[in-house]
Amino acid sequence: VLLTDLKDGETESFDAIDGPSILIFTQLEGGKGSSAASLKSSQGEEKVTREGQVFFIGAGEKVEIAAQGGRVVSYRAFVEA
Repeated sequence: VLLTDLKDGETESFDAIDGPSILIFTQLEGGKGSSAASLKSSQGEEKVTREGQVFFIGAGEKVEIAAQGGRVVSYRAFVEA
């Protein structure tokens, strides 16, 4: 399991993992009325608007998380095939 803890304006990029994973956003601060974070992959960009949002990430996907307006905490559980 990978823990990511970002402050406002920070970005974290992850290389592809050889297996599927899930990404759970457990803490979002700021971004009231819009998004507190964004998640980018080859599938496009998703806005993260509430705590508890879960995203499936397929094998071989590079991922980028960006904090927008406050602290963002997420956990990524994965299996390497």
